[in-house]
Amino acid sequence: MELVKCSLLRNDLEKAKEQAQALRDTPYWMDIIAVFKEQLTTSCGICDSEVRVIVNPITLSSITYCPVCQEKEEREKRLIQIKAIKNEIAEQIDSYLRELGVPRRFLNARISDFPAPWQKLRESSEGIFLSGSRGVGKTHLAVALMREMILNTPLRNHSGTFRIDLQKMPLFISVPELLLEIRETYGDNALSEKAVIDKYSWVDVLIVDDLGAEKTSDWVLQTLYTIMDRRYREELRTIITSNLSIEEIREKLDDRIASRIVGMCRVCSLQGKDRRVQR
Repeated sequence: MELVKCSLLRNDLEKAKEQAQALRDTPYWMDIIAVFKEQLTTSCGICDSEVRVIVNPITLSSITYCPVCQEKEEREKRLIQIKAIKNEIAEQIDSYLRELGVPRRFLNARISDFPAPWQKLRESSEGIFLSGSRGVGKTHLAVALMREMILNTPLRNHSGTFRIDLQKMPLFISVPELLLEIRETYGDNALSEKAVIDKYSWVDVLIVDDLGAEKTSDWVLQTLYTIMDRRYREELRTIITSNLSIEEIREKLDDRIASRIVGMCRVCSLQGKDRRVQR
């Protein structure tokens, strides 16, 4: 019995097992089991850190558990899985853009199409109001930023498995299309006006294209204000493009809408030639 203890103190587990087996059918066996149930340690053969040795008290078979190596292995597995999902998103990015409302014409939009100062917008998490004359690239830039957001969509960890968090995906809608979508609920449609407004009010990131292109009415102004006000109050990121400046929106639409935009967006003005007529 003492020989077994001495061998364990020297971390000579194999010798201790051999000595213990000789005592299996003796009155000392229960004491032997108690000894092997105690915390035993050895050096990890991979990282050389001290690790726990777990011994089966019946068979005396043993395994070592190294939390350092285990964590490293799990981390490497997570990184491999995340990389695979990111590659999948990159391969299907055009499909995602289409499903999330982007017109086919802008599927080729890349942040690299713009000078460095504009590229820095992808690092921002705040809302952005892009104004400028027709054709200078407002929608192109908004979609380029949307592409970057999709490529960097947070992944959801569900029971150790990473998945794309679809709820974090941005939505793209032009204001005329938004109003048309609401009006279509007045016929035989499963969706209600409230459901459409809620859809664009609560999405994590919303790209609103061509604000100010719509014909104004009390209903239009109230609808737009409701969406903007909700997103402002909940601090949800909103990217807006418009041919109008903030002052022009205040005059044409509503001071309340302009106020909400200023309160939740960084105001940027694009200058330059019409991209659509360049050769």
